[in-house]
Amino acid sequence: MPERVLANPLSGEEIIEAIAEKVKAALRRDCYLTPNLAYDYYTADVKISLTAHDVGRAAQVNVAVHDTQGDPEDAALEASDASFHVDAEAPNAVRVESGQPVPVLTRDPDGRPAVKGVRYSRKQLEKVAK
Repeated sequence: MPERVLANPLSGEEIIEAIAEKVKAALRRDCYLTPNLAYDYYTADVKISLTAHDVGRAAQVNVAVHDTQGDPEDAALEASDASFHVDAEAPNAVRVESGQPVPVLTRDPDGRPAVKGVRYSRKQLEKVAK
């Protein structure tokens, strides 16, 4: 039996991983947060507003976090901002973009149907997103 990609809905954990990947990507694009720069301390305000759609309902998640790490005494810190919007995408497209495994229907060694997770490259996104 050839593998068949399943279009299962996203779990809460998969949504967390996808958002974390988008936050990492946004922060990595900032020129002040490169590996060759170091800072004495940082402060951060993070706000996430999320609506998770299920069959006939929309769950609202709003999170605000303030964080300070290090010793701010006499330290200079460059300010940087990152904000972005996440558009609705197919579950498997989200999985591929965030490096998570895509559920695939296949057969186990005994010939029974089994679901396994396969990690696809972003180049294969068009194939599995459907």
